[in-house]
Amino acid sequence: MASSQNEQDNRRYAVAAGVPMLEPSDSQEAYDFLFVAFEISERWKLPVILRAHHAGLPQLHDRPAARSKRKAESAKIERDIRGRVMIPANARPAHKRLRQKLTEIQSGTRPAR
Repeated sequence: MASSQNEQDNRRYAVAAGVPMLEPSDSQEAYDFLFVAFEISERWKLPVILRAHHAGLPQLHDRPAARSKRKAESAKIERDIRGRVMIPANARPAHKRLRQKLTEIQSGTRPAR
């Protein structure tokens, strides 16, 4: 309750949403985890929650190759009815794929292509 008027544990949002969450322990980890969150999100095509509240200045570093790659790829829009329209026929297989992705992320393996 150091920075909010209410006490809550928002880590449950990641579980409820079925998305990975990173929780850094200091400002430097928060900065470094930002790049990890982008990598996870791009690799598995999932949003990532970065749960951080820290004071301090991290050691900044530049990752121009990753940034330029993201910029070039962000212009593409993929049509993915099966993965985006959650009618029951699509939702069941999508949920299985989501659980598989979360297992792979947790174990640190590469996604199946």
